Amino acid sequence: MKEMDMIKDIIRAYRNYPDRVAFVIDDTSYTYQEVFARVQGIMPFVQDCPEDIIGIIAEDCIETYASILAVLLSEKTYVILHPNYPDSRNRTIVESTGMKRVLYGHESGTQQGLPNEIKCISTLELRDDTPGKNLLDIKHDEDTNAYIIFTSGSTGVPKGVQITRKNLNAFYETYRHLDWRLGPTDRMLQMFELTFDVSVVSTLYPLTLGACIYTVGSDKLKYMRVYELMEDEELTHVTIPPSVLQFLSPYFDEIHVPKLKFLVVTAEAANADLLERFRPCAPNAEFVNFYGPTEATIYCTVYLIPRENCKHHNGMIAIGKPFEGIETLIMDEKGHPVIPGEQGELWVSGDQIMAGYWK
Repeated sequence: MKEMDMIKDIIRAYRNYPDRVAFVIDDTSYTYQEVFARVQGIMPFVQDCPEDIIGIIAEDCIETYASILAVLLSEKTYVILHPNYPDSRNRTIVESTGMKRVLYGHESGTQQGLPNEIKCISTLELRDDTPGKNLLDIKHDEDTNAYIIFTSGSTGVPKGVQITRKNLNAFYETYRHLDWRLGPTDRMLQMFELTFDVSVVSTLYPLTLGACIYTVGSDKLKYMRVYELMEDEELTHVTIPPSVLQFLSPYFDEIHVPKLKFLVVTAEAANADLLERFRPCAPNAEFVNFYGPTEATIYCTVYLIPRENCKHHNGMIAIGKPFEGIETLIMDEKGHPVIPGEQGELWVSGDQIMAGYWK
């Protein structure tokens, strides 16, 4: 069986569907051709950087998403810096990774409280009109980190979760075979902050299909914007934390999204009663619950939530079974497997698991 390569499948989709819309951001549409024109304008700069790690300021604009793709295609590693994070946190991340260059998209450049020696580059100024090499010919080392996401962990000190291309492709291998029945005509939501790992699959997976991604920015009306997009744009695939549904629950009588094929809940425990009350709003959708720590590359277990006899514990929906290639154990405090019915700690292993925290 051919090994999956998520990045190369994105390039193939771009080649196959250049005129299809790839992103709709703040009501502005961008075709695959337009996105990759930006990507190939940024790539020469990224490839010429002596450092492997490139910072990207998280902004809800096409330049940010093009920067992510440019870094991945250049076999470098991207690290997202959030403009709303405390300056001290962003400085800690910069110093830990040793990054020297940070890309940003909007014309109003910013140092984000970063050290003065960090060079912030506007991607609006990076335009390369010379013909680029065949993107499919670019070789990728599976052991190269695709991205590093910093989580607070139990100590409050940011810890870098380094995810290699091998980790990412192991995830993709299983995820793409989950019977999604999706393709280039589908319209999919990306509402997660780019510092959160679900944003990775919400961005990259639709691009492997030639599908269209609708993004939602960080403003205070984010949850209402999700509601508007689901109805007005007739989204077919939506991934949200259950708290979004909880927020929208007073409007369930008004919400009707018959074109929705899949509702994915993730990032939080999902309440069975809440999802049951939402079902009439999305009569044709399958409901799916995903679970996984960042260290296991986004998701590592899945539960297709049935319309009847949903498995739950005290109202919280089951996290399902492990992905193919993932092994799981539930262990006690001494590292011994518990007997069925007992509580314990979930241990996971497999090709999706990171090798270790950064440094």
